[in-house]
Amino acid sequence: MTRALKLERMGLILILLALIVGLSTWLFHERYFLRFMPLPMSAVSILYQGPFSVPTPMAARGDFIPTRADLTTADGLRQGLSDIQALSPFRAMGPRPDVTDFAGWVALMKSVSMQCTDGTLLFEISAWAQGLKTREWWLLPPGWPPGMGHSMVEFLNPATGRWQLVDGQHAAVITDKAGRPLDMAEVLRRRNDGAEDDVVVDYGPFDAVMRSKGRGPTTEDYMFVSRLLDQPVVNLRPTGFLAVALRNDIIIGWAVYGPGSRHDPRVLTTKVAALALAVCLAWVSMAIRRSFRGRGRRRG
Repeated sequence: MTRALKLERMGLILILLALIVGLSTWLFHERYFLRFMPLPMSAVSILYQGPFSVPTPMAARGDFIPTRADLTTADGLRQGLSDIQALSPFRAMGPRPDVTDFAGWVALMKSVSMQCTDGTLLFEISAWAQGLKTREWWLLPPGWPPGMGHSMVEFLNPATGRWQLVDGQHAAVITDKAGRPLDMAEVLRRRNDGAEDDVVVDYGPFDAVMRSKGRGPTTEDYMFVSRLLDQPVVNLRPTGFLAVALRNDIIIGWAVYGPGSRHDPRVLTTKVAALALAVCLAWVSMAIRRSFRGRGRRRG
């Protein structure tokens, strides 16, 4: 190998090493999005069968249980959602103090109107106490702007063997016209097929107050009017100071892509960067091995 060729190869290795450092630094900074996986709508069934249907097991960081009603029965679910509503006053939502601990959050719920993430977590805490599996669905505006969108929750009902979608903030059970509970995948399919009218939001005894915006925009507003179903995301890891993950899964969420999806671009760009990093590492590793093999042959 000529000296010029050696220098050329060394220069390429240095460039690749710089890329490796840069990509690694950026991926570490964006590791949150790196752990969200893109999922086409056509493959959303994997969230309901097989290993990916099992959410990260979570536990609340406190002993407070919002409701002990049996969430696996229709009457118990309705009572549980009512119990959650009773915790939080109906009052205009506005600026509220920041809390960083479980006890402070519980006290806050009893003094201000709950937000959607509060309603979801109140439901999840109750479900975990009954040994039920849950997962949060984010319905987000394009690009995932911080603090925007809506939160709902699915739980796996062992009485039916099916996932069931509810809105804890609005005490809403999501069904079809026949009253059969729906999961999020079924809601998305109906929306994409133009069958939104077959999705029923049942507020139970809170119908009047919810439709008069007692908790802000209605569930239908979020799903269909604001078109937040365009950016559905399964979040498997709730707020850290309120709940703790009992298993450190690599994947912490799934961003479902369908017609009109405009998710945060980092969901995809982090995967492209990870692939580029793997290619760079493989090339540098191969070049180093070749270099050592060449030295060994010269010594022999």
